Amino acid sequence: MNTTAQSPAGGEVLRLPTSQIDPDGIERIGFFHASEVATLADIIASDGQLEPILIAAPAPRSKDRRWRLVCGRHRLAACAMLGIEVLARVVTGTLVELLRMQTAEQIDRRDMTVLERAAFVGRRAEMLREKAINEAGASNDQGLGGRPKKLLTDLSGVSPSIVAQLPKKVEIAPPPLPGVPKEELEADTAAVATRYGWAAEVQEEFGLHYRKMHRLLTIYRGLIKPFRVEAEGIAHCRIANNADALLQLAGKTAPARIKALQWLAEHPEAKTAEEALVALGISSSKGVRDADQQEGESKLLTRAASNLAGLTPSTWISWAPRLAETIKPSALKAVRDAIDARIAAMEGR
Repeated sequence: MNTTAQSPAGGEVLRLPTSQIDPDGIERIGFFHASEVATLADIIASDGQLEPILIAAPAPRSKDRRWRLVCGRHRLAACAMLGIEVLARVVTGTLVELLRMQTAEQIDRRDMTVLERAAFVGRRAEMLREKAINEAGASNDQGLGGRPKKLLTDLSGVSPSIVAQLPKKVEIAPPPLPGVPKEELEADTAAVATRYGWAAEVQEEFGLHYRKMHRLLTIYRGLIKPFRVEAEGIAHCRIANNADALLQLAGKTAPARIKALQWLAEHPEAKTAEEALVALGISSSKGVRDADQQEGESKLLTRAASNLAGLTPSTWISWAPRLAETIKPSALKAVRDAIDARIAAMEGR
């Protein structure tokens, strides 16, 4: 039998068999990490479930009479794995309000990857666009996936104080990447600008400054929105937290994006887009970006300098011929000139 309690927020809290909750009762915005469930199950088995999941009543006229999950997919799965009832708080609201609860709970998480944050911020921006359309009394004939209404890409109705904080005109962003729909991205960004501005309100709502917001919306529009299944496949990979790599992928052609996302899902250790693009023959690069190569060489030089500093003068003298042989021929003159310059400085010449 279900047991009830009263939550601090005033909503009814139930203990329910996990089978009575539909994990896909409403749209799932975030990604599911199966690898995290076992760890979470261990914590719940040891300490109990400290935070209830959020559930809503079945949708009107739905044949499935199970509760709909709003937030807490991993906690629900962990309790199912343990074979125990789950602690669930009942919330109410329209579908948009329930989705807003889902995004609000997740956007505040500090451990989210770039990919996850892009999923929540992008979906939240779409909801703001829909809200603006409804408030303006305009019909959205093609839905949020269609051509955005002019009212959301035209900033003429936005207060001057907000517009002043944006780059000039509707260049409300850097030039969009080739693979990202320009109008949709502008509409998402303008919707957030119109609703919140880019001052304290946006910081409070999303915890993001303008340029970071735009980067996340670009990732959402270029990768997550059109390729949800493939994007979820890399949610557990290293590249999921590499914003530059995700942006690079977002700018590729649709076939290239799909193939790269599939390759990355099979190679979770990869951390750059270039690795996938080279492996697939899409890029002719050597597979290592200049920035990555420079970073690697910098670390090698730091370690080498630290090791060499520990050598005694007698070791340096005996090792000098070997050192000269180790230096690449093309760099010999540069090293010689640097040594001569140091000797001259020490001798006061």
